[in-house]
Amino acid sequence: MRGPGIPPVAARGAVASVVVVLAVALGVAGLQAGPVVASTARSPIGPVWQDEAGAGGPLDAGGSAPTWAVAGCVQDAQSDVVDLPARTPADVPRADITRFCVDHAESGLSVSMAVRVPTDPTRDPVWESVGAAVAFGYETTGGHRRVINLLRPGSEPRFEYHVLEPGADPVGICSGAASVDDGTYRATIPADCLDAPEVIEIGAQMFYDMSDGPESGAFDAAPGDGGFVAVPRTAPAGAARATRLAGPTRVETAIATAQALYADGTAGAVVLARADAFPDALVAAPLAAALDAPVLLTPRESLSPAVGEEIRRLVGERGDVVLLGGVAALAPAVEDALTAAGHTTTRLAGASRYDTAVAAARAAGPLPRTVVLAGGADFPDALLAGAAAPAVEGVALLVDPAGVPEVVEEYLAEVPDADVIVVGDVARRVVADADGTAAALNPSATSVALLDLYADESEVVLASVEDFPDGLAGGAYAAIRGVPLLLTPAEVLETSVRDALAERGPYQRITVMGGPDAVSDTVAGQAAAHLVPRTAP
Repeated sequence: MRGPGIPPVAARGAVASVVVVLAVALGVAGLQAGPVVASTARSPIGPVWQDEAGAGGPLDAGGSAPTWAVAGCVQDAQSDVVDLPARTPADVPRADITRFCVDHAESGLSVSMAVRVPTDPTRDPVWESVGAAVAFGYETTGGHRRVINLLRPGSEPRFEYHVLEPGADPVGICSGAASVDDGTYRATIPADCLDAPEVIEIGAQMFYDMSDGPESGAFDAAPGDGGFVAVPRTAPAGAARATRLAGPTRVETAIATAQALYADGTAGAVVLARADAFPDALVAAPLAAALDAPVLLTPRESLSPAVGEEIRRLVGERGDVVLLGGVAALAPAVEDALTAAGHTTTRLAGASRYDTAVAAARAAGPLPRTVVLAGGADFPDALLAGAAAPAVEGVALLVDPAGVPEVVEEYLAEVPDADVIVVGDVARRVVADADGTAAALNPSATSVALLDLYADESEVVLASVEDFPDGLAGGAYAAIRGVPLLLTPAEVLETSVRDALAERGPYQRITVMGGPDAVSDTVAGQAAAHLVPRTAP
């Protein structure tokens, strides 16, 4: 059976993985504006762009404060480097992007990139003659692709940026000095060289050790496996129009979320999860929706007094509380405090996160119409799977990068008539014959691919793709309300999310999970532009 609303493969990028190789000649003074002459040598301005067509906050990658109008940083998953051209996984920390940053203003653009193990391009011989390169791709005001490369053009100890417009006859635009400070690669490009629009759509790539040619070596991209983020030149107004559910900490944010959902004594139960680790709570949302129960967070060792008070408000003195995970996740003292207060407790746990997810699925109901599978080693895909499952009358389970765990296989055998939808690349790789697939270049784009599952798009929930706590409560909030969860970098809006909001809006409500550190006011303002306009009083 075909999973509802999800084609066999969704949102995999419009263009196949092809290395765009530009080989050019440089003068002694560096790249000058005008035609770039092609040659058969390795490009002195870089392998330029791994064209995997996607769409492409206020700190830079080295940690200093921003200086221009709007700045944004994007965290990138670690250990996601691949070897070109085969795109097989590679452990090359010198190519492993940890984050990149963009500072956008009238005067120009500052870009920076941090990698797991940086080297000094002027000293590391691998960088010589463009053996390594940093690339930032963006579109101009006229919609033309341009690339900013940071590289060492020859054997001399020079680190430079080069801006060019790629194509069959690539055009060099300008060049200048780049730098490496505290292990972070940086450059500042003047506005007259950029032709950048008011909102620049930009992504980052890292190439290292192209000793066998420009289509070889270690490669990483951000955000995710590709894509772009949208960075406005001026801070957008209207962030206050978005509904922000937030507290001083993740624990208080979950409480604020519960208070937005339930009046006193109206929750069916409470689902309680550990505040500082995600494995057992990744797929809590279907259980929360089935029990009509918010997800609250508490420290492992003890029950937070504020959480205890909120539980009493939600379910009364003797209401039900479901604990997710074994005693390693929530210590016996947590359960003891709940039972001493008069609550009935149920602990759902197993030998691993995979077993705990199956226990939660069983507790959510006996016969799901759909089983949604996602990788359990990291949180974004699993968080999305949990939030989306109730929209298709389903549950969410986790799979391992090495394969489908036996406990999950056993559960699937018990529900042979259920459709199977896989979310994210890990599940796509290890699950054969799924009825539907949502897997995109990055988790933000994957969240967009899931939008077709929802009948109600009057509201969307926006949470950080970079950290899990607010998303745990937000996923349950979205599941209970039957509305989509979208993931975004904390400081800049991913372009597929922005485009989806524009195409599917305007919305009656956009709910932002967490404070400005989790989802910035810039992102909230960008999203709020797609709310239904206010009417004059």
